[in-house]
Amino acid sequence: MHCLTRTAAVLAALVLCAAPAGAASRTWKPCSRTATKAAAEQAGLPARTDADERLQVIFGEYLPSSQLSTIVRSLCADHDGDRDLDRVALYRCCSVSSPAPFAILRKDTAAYVIGYARLNDAVLGLRAAGRDLVEREPKYTHSDANCCPSLVRERRIRWTGKRFATSVRILRARAAVARGVAAPAAPGPPRPAIVSKPIPCSAKRKREMAAYARRHYGIDSTACAGRG
Repeated sequence: MHCLTRTAAVLAALVLCAAPAGAASRTWKPCSRTATKAAAEQAGLPARTDADERLQVIFGEYLPSSQLSTIVRSLCADHDGDRDLDRVALYRCCSVSSPAPFAILRKDTAAYVIGYARLNDAVLGLRAAGRDLVEREPKYTHSDANCCPSLVRERRIRWTGKRFATSVRILRARAAVARGVAAPAAPGPPRPAIVSKPIPCSAKRKREMAAYARRHYGIDSTACAGRG
């Protein structure tokens, strides 16, 4: 058992130390999700999500880290030029409106630390733009359904040499909406054939209706009287 534990620790260390081809690049590139997950655990990102009050409310009885365990986007770069490989981890859960935490993990000498994190954003996408990162999240108007936000909040994250700085702009979710042109409605099913078959209203049926009205409503009439 001790040998297995030591072996697992060595393998984890090797995963963290392994760098993809082109690791010295200053621009963000896709890289191993397995190694990035190990770096996130080393930096304490799961514990950080578990301690987040908003995530606690959203996930209720479940630990946030148990629901946010899948990394869907992993990027690597030596973004600050210190010759250490830094990483970005984006987690995904559930639906378009669910939180999708992401963090920039900086290599600080021998260990990874959280350099920047947003834990509560419902991230639609995270991409590299040279040395910058661009994150998009939905922005809803009062009439939007959860599936279909009208607007998108775009956040650009860049390293200034001392810290991470951000800038934000609001975009329309669809080009047609941006031009003020409503999308054409999808054609509906063809109109069905309608056959008129009115119920016969003979003298006998009128007597039956009058008897029903007297019995249930105390009136002696076959006429339908509207309210108001």
